[in-house]
Amino acid sequence: MRALSLLLCTASSALRDGWVVGDVVLGPRRAARTRALRDASLQRTRERLEARWKALDDEVDHLREHRRTIFNDELKFKRLKREKLQVKDMLAALARRAPPPSIVLGAGACGTVYSAIHEKTKEPAACKIARTGEGRRSLKTEYEFLRRARKTCGLTVVEALALLDNIPSPEDGGEGSALLMARLGPSIDDLFWATTCGAGFSGETVLHIARSMLSALAGLARADLVHGDCKPSNFLVSDKDEIILTDFGTCRERNAPADDAAVVGTPRFASSNALRGEAPSSSDDLEACAYALAYLLTGRLPFAADYDDRTTLKASSDSALADAKDAVAPDLLCASSRKGEAPFDAAASVCAAFLREARLARTQGRDPDYHALVPFSKPCEPDWRAAGVSWDDSGAIHLADYDSCTT
Repeated sequence: MRALSLLLCTASSALRDGWVVGDVVLGPRRAARTRALRDASLQRTRERLEARWKALDDEVDHLREHRRTIFNDELKFKRLKREKLQVKDMLAALARRAPPPSIVLGAGACGTVYSAIHEKTKEPAACKIARTGEGRRSLKTEYEFLRRARKTCGLTVVEALALLDNIPSPEDGGEGSALLMARLGPSIDDLFWATTCGAGFSGETVLHIARSMLSALAGLARADLVHGDCKPSNFLVSDKDEIILTDFGTCRERNAPADDAAVVGTPRFASSNALRGEAPSSSDDLEACAYALAYLLTGRLPFAADYDDRTTLKASSDSALADAKDAVAPDLLCASSRKGEAPFDAAASVCAAFLREARLARTQGRDPDYHALVPFSKPCEPDWRAAGVSWDDSGAIHLADYDSCTT
């Protein structure tokens, strides 16, 4: 038993130590937390070498200009050129010691997400850093909710690797907390714009996404959790095209007391109950997914106004948006000129079923029947694969025609 405890302790220590964001080493090894180019001694060395190189360059140029008119010491000229090359090599060596820049994967209300990598194993990760007191408390809660959700949701929820306190921020070195998570690919929203330019996914792709959403929501319900911000940008894609839910910064326990200043998620996709500031329920996430799927299918939502895609606090205008959402009939959620195509109609019926079941479950005070909502469809190649979309380790999308969609 003692040997097992020692092994687990060693594994836990290895998991928490050695993560690097840019030139900042996270974890307990405070001595390793250096910022190479901002370190005073290295900065002075670089400045001294640059000044010496400039002086040598000026002197060599001066000698070169007068070589034909006056007597010059050829040995001195060669020595200066040799020293100039040596200084240039030292500057290049110093530049090679500089760490890679910090890569920002995303940013939200609770913190900024950076790309991280483990020094020894080279395992990639996403590192969410919060510096304010409220943000650090929120990060701890998010870590606990992620671990709790992972037990019931499995692979449909992002894996939380570690929570670190009192670490330097990659931006200015200020103290903060870091949540390390498994690094995944781009979001569904990024792929939506890269692949379709906002026109809408195919019905088959939307059904593929819907199945994964239902699996995640069913797991959250078993854990008595409500995500609170289900939207396309919070569902990431793995290399195997698995759809994985992330960003639990707005997650709360089911039926938690309502808070007038609570984060309600993203107004465009939030449920009408969330916009009114009512206690969270599993129906809220299902309703949000209905709007997200309809948006991915048609590129628009049938609301009276266009609301931005940012997570916000509850506002007085939210009640008007909630009324507009309640006025939408489920069968009219996916109005489009593509209606009549079999794949589109199948996906549109699933969106309507999501919204209908969310409202019914809320009225009856029960959990949604997720199993009855699972759509039947054959395995398909997602639109982003058919379009030849690829991405690198940082989640950056590579597609020849992508720039033409975003300019």
